[in-house]
Amino acid sequence: MNQNFFTFILEYSVVQGYLLMFYVAYKLKYYHFATVIFLVSTQILYHLYYQFEWFRDLPLLIFTEAPLWYLIGPFFYFSILDHFKDKTSYLKYFHLLPFVVSLLYMFSFYTLPPDEKVEVFTNIFSLSNNATDFNHYFYTIHILFYLGLSFRYFNQKSKQIKEIDSNSTIAFYDMALYLLKYYLVFFGLALAFYVLSDLNFNLLRPFYLIFYLLLSALIHMVGYYAFLLPRSTSTEDIEVSKYASSTLNGDQLNEIIQKTNSYINQFEVYRNPDLRLKNVAEALQIPSHHISQALSFAQEGSFFDLVNKNRLDGFKTNIFKAAYKNYTLFAVASEHGFKSPSSFYRIFKKHEGITPKAWIEKQKQGK
Repeated sequence: MNQNFFTFILEYSVVQGYLLMFYVAYKLKYYHFATVIFLVSTQILYHLYYQFEWFRDLPLLIFTEAPLWYLIGPFFYFSILDHFKDKTSYLKYFHLLPFVVSLLYMFSFYTLPPDEKVEVFTNIFSLSNNATDFNHYFYTIHILFYLGLSFRYFNQKSKQIKEIDSNSTIAFYDMALYLLKYYLVFFGLALAFYVLSDLNFNLLRPFYLIFYLLLSALIHMVGYYAFLLPRSTSTEDIEVSKYASSTLNGDQLNEIIQKTNSYINQFEVYRNPDLRLKNVAEALQIPSHHISQALSFAQEGSFFDLVNKNRLDGFKTNIFKAAYKNYTLFAVASEHGFKSPSSFYRIFKKHEGITPKAWIEKQKQGK
């Protein structure tokens, strides 16, 4: 294969990826994240190794990248835990077991003479070979699993931090979640293409080009956001630091609670499904961390606990009104700020101990 525009992009991405790896490791001290960048850059380099047929001159390297696919998911998950300073035990290294299994599985191939390695490789990727390569399925599902695990954890933690952090940090977390969704879809489509390529091997070659170009795009996006990366944060750090310099006494904290409750109820701002602590803080001209401290002082839970309580109170007050007669249960709930049926039912049952339908029947029987 000759040099072209696409291979140049891939080569550039490999160089950028390795430079970025050193920056993230030695400047930001995110070692697991740096490992992910190294692994992705190395996979792109191996793609070029096969495309330019360097394997004929360096046959010892054939398929040595295969087990590395099983490290990308776990190390990405570890990097998310690192960012939120989640303390994990040595048990986390059990996540590396698929990598070890893959290494042992490939060991017999690694011991073959160089000429046989080349022959095996060329036979596998021959157009006449219709055998299914299950390794594609295994590592893609493996990465998808860890992306999903990382997205779930990142989403939970970022919701807590976004309550009290700056707008720029909130924007970063929103974009990071968007990128996670993008790569969940990307590897999901990759899995679908592998199924199609079993039906038509000719589809696999153009797919590889798209696949590695998108991986190179990942390197460029990571390169950009590495310079915007906020400092590592944990919910414990927030709880300790946000009240550290506060001199508010009990009376002042109670006054903040009253003002907050009054504002939320009087203007029914809880009906806004995207309501944030910063919105209320700006309206009341009270620092966000003072409201959080007041809620903690009054044992009201988090800001979202307070808002959800008001949403439930509004729902229970209005559900029997004529204006909502033809509404479904969730339609009424969404009018009071709930974004999804699952969150509405979960929060309702948490506060009332029964489902919304059971509560409504109970109220009707009591009348």
